[in-house]
Amino acid sequence: MYTIVDKVIYFYIFICLFLLIYNIVYIIRRTHQKKRRARQIERWKAILTRRKMPVKKLRNPEALTAWHSALFAPDSPLSGEERAAYLDENRQALLHLAWDYRRHDAMERAFCAYILREIFLADAGDWRVFAGPLLSYLDHSTVYCRENVLQALYVLGHPDAIGKAFDIMNGNGWYHDPRLLSDGLMEYSGDKEQLIRYLWANREKWMDEYGVAIVRFAIQVSPEFQKDFLCALRDRETPLEIRFALVRYFRKYPGPAAGEYLRSLFEEKDPDDSSLTIAAVSSLVSYPDRQTRAVLKHALSNRNWYVRHNAALSLHELGITPEEIDEIRLGGDRYALEMIQYITEREEA
Repeated sequence: MYTIVDKVIYFYIFICLFLLIYNIVYIIRRTHQKKRRARQIERWKAILTRRKMPVKKLRNPEALTAWHSALFAPDSPLSGEERAAYLDENRQALLHLAWDYRRHDAMERAFCAYILREIFLADAGDWRVFAGPLLSYLDHSTVYCRENVLQALYVLGHPDAIGKAFDIMNGNGWYHDPRLLSDGLMEYSGDKEQLIRYLWANREKWMDEYGVAIVRFAIQVSPEFQKDFLCALRDRETPLEIRFALVRYFRKYPGPAAGEYLRSLFEEKDPDDSSLTIAAVSSLVSYPDRQTRAVLKHALSNRNWYVRHNAALSLHELGITPEEIDEIRLGGDRYALEMIQYITEREEA
């Protein structure tokens, strides 16, 4: 008669055998899939030499994958110029294929958007007509699908298409991380300053995250927006997160009017302006004048720890002098002196 221990041992052996068989079957299947994929790629290479594009076959995502691998492989039968010519010759067929994929599920639409982006990069022609099917992929989409669609639209270089994508996403209440948006916008193939002006003019239609992304994008592009951005920063109706991003913009691109406003934030009593002070003390490092140094030394006595911390860090980066440290010591504020000493020791360690 089997004991409980025997049953546990037999059960453990059964599980081990099951896992062993499963792994063997998985390895065999994967090997078979790799061989089948290699054969498919070779068949597509032969088709490419004849400059043909059987669209009906490409409606199958597996066939589309093999076609893409054959077309962009290092040993592709088509050179870079021949590939661009081949894509241009089959532009209309690709457009029909792109529209066909709107009926596929979100994952397959995401993959098609990725393929289209690769095509746009391979051929510098005008592919703007593909904005239509790409925008249709956003219906009932996932985050992954939306990101791939946006990446393809950035390469198209058409501001209206990006604006329409933002309209659709905002209308559905879909959150998209501002960092993903700003980094993606850097891939825009057209005039980036023109795109920023277009998006900024329409920002109020969209959620705050889009406004933040536009400012972050502008930080990486140009100082040409100081006038408009300063007006928005001064406007208390501007959402707080966007104002935070604007403060960072004026750290990258300092200007006299912006410096005056950033220093004035220390005198405001509005709670939103008080929270902006935390960002402002960091941005003031780009304004190395006596007024700024005086404001930063005053900020060392602020009751907010983060304001004191950032003020001390900015003073350290500007190069605080022994005389200024003595001045802080004579001021009698122990917390201010401790903060500047803490930052100095930490940064010089």
